[in-house]
Amino acid sequence: MIDPMFRHAFVLAASAVADAPKAAVPVFLTAVDGARS
Repeated sequence: MIDPMFRHAFVLAASAVADAPKAAVPVFLTAVDGARS
């Protein structure tokens, strides 16, 4: 059986990895927009 604390940390890490691209999209779009102007 997996330790609950380890499982909780794994879920947090997986969530952070899943959220990273979503957070990067607006930053990337802003950078592209700034480079164009």
